[in-house]
Amino acid sequence: MDIIESRFSVVDFSIPFWTSNSRFLLKNPEAPPRYWSIVFPFSWMTWLALAVTQVVVTLIYMLFMKTLDFRVGEISWTVLEVAKTILRLDNQDFSKRASFLMMVGVWRLAAFVISTVYTSNLVAYITIPPSPVRLHTLNDLAASKFQPMMLDYGSYLPEAMKTSEDSALRTLGQKLELLPYDEKLAFSK
Repeated sequence: MDIIESRFSVVDFSIPFWTSNSRFLLKNPEAPPRYWSIVFPFSWMTWLALAVTQVVVTLIYMLFMKTLDFRVGEISWTVLEVAKTILRLDNQDFSKRASFLMMVGVWRLAAFVISTVYTSNLVAYITIPPSPVRLHTLNDLAASKFQPMMLDYGSYLPEAMKTSEDSALRTLGQKLELLPYDEKLAFSK
């Protein structure tokens, strides 16, 4: 800072002052394991909706089989028949009735859309995996589970944070853990 007359009348330059900067450091979050790429193309709500859809379509299939007096076997056959549609495997039509073919056509179209969306999202996820959520603001840090720590070397900062008017700084000041200052700790390898 240059000492000029206008500043000299306001600031006492006979007392030295050092500025200090404080930083919060966090390790970058790790990316999710690669095997999660099977699950992550859809959200958990989408998986739940897909499971409910599987059950509903299976029940509708069974209702059609009962009304058409078609004897295929157990519920497991029906579940597999419905799942084969999503997996784009060959299906058999056990009736030529228009109502059944209409229901099967709608289900096959929906299953085609679901499997195409899943495949597209899977390719995108494998090609460019999503980066983990990072903290960007002090509010994010204050709301997180992280515990801020600081060496206790007599700084004014912990008390200033605890009494801050800013809610994020005040929360961080209350969560702040002061570690005893030890030169051996500071200079150890």
